[in-house]
Amino acid sequence: MKFCKLPFESLYILPNGNCRVCGWTDAVLGNLEEEDLETIWHSKGTLILQEAMRKGNFEYCRNVSCPYLENDSLPEMSEEEAMQYPVQSLPINFNVACDYICNHSCPSCRSEVFVPNEQYQQRISTMIEKLLPYLNRKETEYVATDGCGDCFASPHIMNMLEKLHPENQGCVISLETNGALLDEKHWERISHLGKYYTRVTVTPNSFTRSTFKYLNGGHDTYDQVIHNLGFMRELKHRGEINEIAISIVIQERNFFELPEFANRCMEEFDANRVIVKPLYKWFRLSDEDYWFKDVLNPMHPYHKEFLSMLENPILKDPRVYFWGGEHMHESRPHPAFLYKEHMEITRRLLDGGAGKLEKFMEKMGIHSVYLYGDVDLATIFYKVLENSNIDIRGFLARDVISKDGRCGQRIQCLCDYDVDDVDAILVMNYNWIKRIKSDLHFIGFHGKILTAKELIECFPV
Repeated sequence: MKFCKLPFESLYILPNGNCRVCGWTDAVLGNLEEEDLETIWHSKGTLILQEAMRKGNFEYCRNVSCPYLENDSLPEMSEEEAMQYPVQSLPINFNVACDYICNHSCPSCRSEVFVPNEQYQQRISTMIEKLLPYLNRKETEYVATDGCGDCFASPHIMNMLEKLHPENQGCVISLETNGALLDEKHWERISHLGKYYTRVTVTPNSFTRSTFKYLNGGHDTYDQVIHNLGFMRELKHRGEINEIAISIVIQERNFFELPEFANRCMEEFDANRVIVKPLYKWFRLSDEDYWFKDVLNPMHPYHKEFLSMLENPILKDPRVYFWGGEHMHESRPHPAFLYKEHMEITRRLLDGGAGKLEKFMEKMGIHSVYLYGDVDLATIFYKVLENSNIDIRGFLARDVISKDGRCGQRIQCLCDYDVDDVDAILVMNYNWIKRIKSDLHFIGFHGKILTAKELIECFPV
């Protein structure tokens, strides 16, 4: 069976303090603000993931963003070997993605430059101070930063890198940056890392100035990035860094540039690897924006052109690594079709009235619910049921969009949800039902999980 060692060795730390085993699962093991690292590593959540992996169960993994699952590159292991795979007493691989601070505002990631308040900065500083002793242990084999921001733009991450001195001389250091600030001045502050095996990943997304500027939120740092890529090439030739990877997130604005982009990465900047990433629906990217950008969707108007571009011979070079960029995404029509579906659900709700829906739910043994999804359909369900005998405990969401809540109630993030004895969770954003069910099962919810669509399809109008 396929086996992944990350649950037994690795920890991924986010800006809100939540810890996971990697960036490709939503399963939260604990919070570094509230708990010490030892407690998190030996938590119930960690044990759940380890036991799942020993059985070859990838239920809690995001198959469409994990590069190992996307490329079917995980090693085979017998059940006996998996059951005997050792658990590290503490993590030996750390991905410190705990700061959103970045000098760019790429639309695929965020809508504006992140401006931290004093409380945020104090929290990040405290978490890094808690982490440093573990990063510097002789057992530590890998330290990466910063997948949620830019490590050279963040004073906190730079402070961490200055204090990073792993006792293990074989430790691998991996730095991710947009490249605008990895210049001579910044490198001088952390040049001691050159004695370790150091890997730098740069994320320009385009070598066409207008496209580059558009894709990073209007910031014209093109000249700095090109200069700094040349500087990194010099560092590599001097032996101060070991690997250069240059990454591109393919989308409607830049996919046709990929062959030329890859060639320039390898020939001009001596990149060891060109990483081709598909676009994923991260952070605040709306459904509409994601649909227009995702050329891997077979229903996208540029999809055929994208497939044709993939046939370029230069993309067969072994240095070009497709993270998941050769695998097509699920066919999805434009979100307007989903709105039409929501309108039909609303019509049937209103035609049936609260009384019929209430009786139907009670017949199913549902007397208390949470409404899952920060979408308008959740508001409609709330309004229809608010004066019924159905106890609406509140709203849940993986990503909270409405800052003011809904219907006068706060929307609770799933990671903060303390599982109670509610009868059912009604899922409004049901296109993501597989992932939502996985998240709810992981945190221990054992009640009914129903989508708004399936509930209304069974609802006798």
